[in-house]
Amino acid sequence: MPREFRKRGRGGNKQKDDEEYGEVPQAIQPIVATHDVMELAQETEEDGAVPRGSNEDTTKDPNLADFPLLTPDLKAYWREIDEKLQELERLGLGSYHSNSKKPSQKNEEDDEDEEDERQLLLRSALAELGGHELALASDPETSIILERIIFSMDGFAKRVLVDRFIGRFVDLSNHPHGSHVLQTLLASCASVLDVEASQSNSNKNPKDEMDQDEDLPLMCELLSQVCEDILPHLEPLACSPSGSHVLLVILSLCFGKPTEDENVRSKKSTQWRSKQGSLRSVFQVKPTSSEHQINPDTPSRRVPSKLRQKGESVYAQMRRCWGDKNRVGGVRSVASNPAIVVLLQLIIEIEFDREEAEAPGSLTDIILDGLFQTPFSSERSEFVEVSLRDVTASRVIERILSRLSPVFFRRFHAVYLVGRMGHLAGHPVANFVITRAVSQLDQESLGPAVEEVKPKLIDCIDNYRIGFFKALVERSASLDDTTVHEEVVETILKAFGIEGESEYRWIFPCMISLMRMDYFRKTVMFNLLDSTSEITQEQVRLPESNVQGSVLLQAILHTLPRSLEKIITKGLADLPIEVIIGFSRDPIGSRALDALLKSPSVTSPTRRHFTMRFLGKFHQLADDRIGSHIAETIWAISDVYLKEKIASSLVSHQVFLQKSSFGHFFLKKLDLPLFERQREAWKSKMAIKFPRISFLPSAKPSAAASAQLQTSDQSGLDESKKLQSKGTDIPEEAPPHTSKKESSKKKKESHQKRAHPSSNDKASSDKITASAPSNDQKGSEKKNDPTPIDDAKVDSTEARSSRRKKLKKDKRLSTEHESSCPIEPVVDETLPVSSEPAVKKKSKKRKSQAPPVESIDTSIVDQLFQPLDIMTSTSDPPKSKPRKKPKL
Repeated sequence: MPREFRKRGRGGNKQKDDEEYGEVPQAIQPIVATHDVMELAQETEEDGAVPRGSNEDTTKDPNLADFPLLTPDLKAYWREIDEKLQELERLGLGSYHSNSKKPSQKNEEDDEDEEDERQLLLRSALAELGGHELALASDPETSIILERIIFSMDGFAKRVLVDRFIGRFVDLSNHPHGSHVLQTLLASCASVLDVEASQSNSNKNPKDEMDQDEDLPLMCELLSQVCEDILPHLEPLACSPSGSHVLLVILSLCFGKPTEDENVRSKKSTQWRSKQGSLRSVFQVKPTSSEHQINPDTPSRRVPSKLRQKGESVYAQMRRCWGDKNRVGGVRSVASNPAIVVLLQLIIEIEFDREEAEAPGSLTDIILDGLFQTPFSSERSEFVEVSLRDVTASRVIERILSRLSPVFFRRFHAVYLVGRMGHLAGHPVANFVITRAVSQLDQESLGPAVEEVKPKLIDCIDNYRIGFFKALVERSASLDDTTVHEEVVETILKAFGIEGESEYRWIFPCMISLMRMDYFRKTVMFNLLDSTSEITQEQVRLPESNVQGSVLLQAILHTLPRSLEKIITKGLADLPIEVIIGFSRDPIGSRALDALLKSPSVTSPTRRHFTMRFLGKFHQLADDRIGSHIAETIWAISDVYLKEKIASSLVSHQVFLQKSSFGHFFLKKLDLPLFERQREAWKSKMAIKFPRISFLPSAKPSAAASAQLQTSDQSGLDESKKLQSKGTDIPEEAPPHTSKKESSKKKKESHQKRAHPSSNDKASSDKITASAPSNDQKGSEKKNDPTPIDDAKVDSTEARSSRRKKLKKDKRLSTEHESSCPIEPVVDETLPVSSEPAVKKKSKKRKSQAPPVESIDTSIVDQLFQPLDIMTSTSDPPKSKPRKKPKL
C-alpha cells in the first residue's frame, strides 16, 4: 500500500481525511479585543459569577468547610520568607533564641545595635500572619511553611496561634492539610504545658512569668476549650482519617504521653515530611528535659489538673462510643481500620494505666472476646484468630500482650498459643505477635515453646522470619537458669547447620548472610577458604550481608553464655584475618564485629586475642569509611599494653595514614611523635586521655557470681577512697585472690590488729605496724627516716617471699583476675628482692628523670585499666624486660 494511503491506528487521522474529502472547515472564532475583556470582567464581578476560564475545581467535598483563600502576593511573600530562613539555617547564622538567656559571643553594645537576622525575619512573618492563619493552614503550599515556622515560635506565639484556631478546630481537624498543622502545633505545646504545670505546683501565678498579654489565656485553658469544642463531634472526628490523628495528639497531651513524630505520625506522613526539608527550629536551642522522649520506665509528663480532667471526659466518651461490639462503629471494626488503629492503641494503653483494662466489659475484654470474664470459656474466638493474622488488628493484639498481667497472659497462652507456636512463627503476620508473646514467657513455658518451634526453624530462616529467634535469645538470657539460654543458642546454630567444631568457623559468614550451610557450601567464598588457608585481600568475596542475620548475631553476642564462648573464639581464630577485615568494611557485617568488641559477655582474653590479630593490618583497617569505626572501637576498649602494641605497629605507616581520607583521623588519636620521643610519657597521657571503656553485663548473672562481683568491686573502691583521702598514690601491690582462704584470714587478722591496737601494749602494736606497713606508710618512712628499720626489713622480705609463692600458684589456678598493663604491680614482686637502700636510690633517680607529664604514678594507670570481668580466665602477665633497659 502506498505510504500516503496508510492509516496509523484505528480510524487514522480524521482531520486529514475530512480535508481530503473536501468537507467545509469550521469557522474561525474572531479575536477578542481588550476592551471586551474588561467589560466581561466588570459584568462577572457585578453578577458574582465565576469566569469560565478559572482553574479552580468546582466539585468540592460537601463535608469540608470553606476557608478563606490566599492572594498570590501573600503566597509569594511566604515562599520568600521560607527560602530565606532555610538559607540562613544552612549557613549557620544566629546561635541563640529570642527567649534564651544564653549570652552571645559578641559584646553587649554590638548586640543592642545588631539583631539576629533570623529574629527579624520571624518577627515580620508573625506580623503578616495575623488574620491569615486559617488561609495559610488550609493551603497545600503554605501549610508546610507554617509548620516549619511553628517549630521556631516561642510559648507566647504558640498560645496566640491556638487562640486564633479556637472555633474552627473541628473544621481544621477534618481538613487534609489543616490537620497536619494542628498536629505540629499541638505536639510542640508539650513543653509549654510542662512549664505551666511546674509553676502551678509551686504556687506561682503562671501569668506573671508568661509573656506580656494578660487577656490571653494559658495553654492549659486553651486546650481545655478545645476539648469542650470537640466533645459534640467526637464520634465522626474519631472515624475520620485526618481527625483521628489530631485527637491522638490531644489525648497524648492530656495524659502526659510522648508526642514525638514516631508516636503520632503515620509512615506515609513521615515519608512525605522527610522530603520537605528541615522541620525544626531555626535557632540553635538545646531541647529541655520535657522535650526529650519519655521512656516507658520513666514517669509521665507533667500535666495541669484542669486539662487532665477534660482529657478524662474525652476518654470516657470514646469508651462509650466504641463499647458496643455488635455495632458497626464498635471497637472490633476500629481494630481493623488502619487510619484509626493508632488511636485505639492509645485508648487501650490509657486503660492499662488506669487499671481498667483487665475488667469485664472493657475495650480490651471486647477485643479478646471475654478473656477476663469470671466463667472463662476455653474455646478460641474467631475474632482473635482473624486478628492474629490481620495486618492491622495484629498491632492491637501486640500492644495488649505487652501489658497483660502474668495471670491473664498464661490464660491467653494456654488458649491460643500452646501447640501452635511453630505454625504461627512462620506466618508472615502472626510471627510478630509470637515474637511479642515469647518476650513475656516465664521459665516453665519457654522450654516447651522451644521444642514446638524446632521443626519450623529451617523454614523461618529460609523465609527471613528472624524476629522470633531474637526474642528467644533475649528472653532466655534474662532468666536465672543459664542452661535454657545455652539450649536456645545451640538450637539456633543447629538450624543453620553448624554442629561440629570443624564448622564453628562458618558462624559469622552464615549468620551475617542469613544462609544455612546447605546454601553456603555453594558460594565462592566457601570453596576458596576450603581449598586454601592463605588468601589475599583482593580475593575476598563475601556473600551479600543481611540486616536481619546481623541483628540476630548481635543479640547472641551480647548475651553469649560463658560455656559457649569457645565457639566464637575458635571460629574467629580459624578465619583468616583478611576475611575479618572484609567484614569490618561491610556496613552490615561490621555491626556484628562491633557487638563482639563491646559485648559484656565476652571475656577480656578473647577480646585481647581478637585485637592482637589485627597487628600489622591496622593501617588497612583504618583506611576505610566503615573499618575506621572498628579501629576506633578497638582503640577505645584496649588497655595501655595493647595501645602500645597498636602504636608500635603503625609507626612505619604514618605517611600512609596521613594520606588516607579516613586514616588521618585515627592517626591523630595515637600521637605517634610523642610515642617515639618519650614512651613513658605517652603511656601516662593515653591513660588519662583515653580511659578504658567498661561494659555493663546485659545478661542476668548467677547469684554467686553477682555476690562475688559486688564484694570485689566494693573492696577495690574502699581501698582507692582511703588512699585518695590520704593523698598518696595507689599501692603497687597485687590484688588478693578470694580463692585463698588462708591469705584472707591472715589479712582479716592483720586489719583487725591495725584497726584496734591494744592500749596496754604499745610496743607490740608498733611492731605490727612496722612489720606490715602500707605503701603510703612506707613512702613516708623513707622520706622521714633515711635509715631503714631492721625488723621491718626482715618482715617485709618474709611477706614478699610468701606473696611471691602465692602468686606462682595463683597463675595456674586463679581465673578471677587479668593483667591489663605491661607495667603490672605483680612484676615487682616476681623480681629478686633487693635491699632497701637500693630501692630508695632507684626511685629517687626516676623522679629526677621523669618529665612533667609522667608525674602520675604507673599504679594510676593500672587502676584506670582494671579488667572487665573478674571471673574470666587469665593470661600470663607481660614480662618485666622493658623495666631492665639501660639508663640513659
